[in-house]
Amino acid sequence: MKGFMKKHLRNERGISLVVMVFTIIILVIVAAVSVSLLRGPQEAKQELINHENVINEFYDEQNEIRNEILNEMDNDYGDIEFSSDADSDANLPTSTSTEDWDGYVNKPHLLSNMTAIYFDDEGNEVELTASSSQAEWNKWYDYSAQKWANAKTSDDSYWVWIPRYAYKITNEINDGAARNISIIFVDNKNRNGSEKFSMEYPEVIDGEMTEYVVHPAFGTNLENGGTNTHKSGFWVAKYEMSMERSDNGGETWYYADGVDALTKNAGNTNSVRAVSKPGVSSWRNITIGNAYSNSFYYNRDGGDSHMMKNSEWGAVAYLTHSAYGRDGVEV
Repeated sequence: MKGFMKKHLRNERGISLVVMVFTIIILVIVAAVSVSLLRGPQEAKQELINHENVINEFYDEQNEIRNEILNEMDNDYGDIEFSSDADSDANLPTSTSTEDWDGYVNKPHLLSNMTAIYFDDEGNEVELTASSSQAEWNKWYDYSAQKWANAKTSDDSYWVWIPRYAYKITNEINDGAARNISIIFVDNKNRNGSEKFSMEYPEVIDGEMTEYVVHPAFGTNLENGGTNTHKSGFWVAKYEMSMERSDNGGETWYYADGVDALTKNAGNTNSVRAVSKPGVSSWRNITIGNAYSNSFYYNRDGGDSHMMKNSEWGAVAYLTHSAYGRDGVEV
């Protein structure tokens, strides 16, 4: 692929100009030769020798320019390759804290404005606090029973925890099989007990991956959709993001153009915020730029909020399709 890109860029940079200049030179030479032939054979021969020297000089100059371009391109590619943060053991955390790994899955990390919640058998929402019993906290999540960790932020938005895992596509993705994506949860060093998993994509034979691979959304390989740090997991909006206005004098957040921070603005009917709530319409008629800004500035204080990337959406979709989610049943 790299060679193809180089070849493509070389063609784009040089061929049109070289062909044009070379064509002009040939036309000039033909005209000169025609005039020389009128003068006599000896003079014509000398003219041809002179023009041959001109052509050779032209080729020498073009080769020098071509080599300079190729060297520059090689250096550019080297810089790109050098700066590309490839996932490897050296980049993984040196240790794994028991605060992250509970022996089965990475524990959810509550942000400062988050409250852990679960839903009882009747579907009622139950908030967990420091005074809640361990038996209540045990109800927060159980991924083996398809119960994912839920949380609620101070704006009453709902969120779901996606823990770090490795996956394997065990048969053709489009063959309708109920369990074609197998999931194994891993800690921050890509281990599940004594078994360790790679972040390098394995060989695929007849549509089946030969090995598990840690999903790139949790890693640092930017080209594959990672971020600048390894993640034990991440929070995603439980519902489609919707819009709220501050029409009642309450506090809300909005992004002020040119201000690299959120500005608290009470009672401004033009102020809006993005929320994740049930039973409301999704935010429509929003530009990509505004969607990016509203997502980015939703929580910059330790939340690293941002518009969802393809890799992160893929991590959610794979977990949903696995035995820990809908178990192959389409929505």
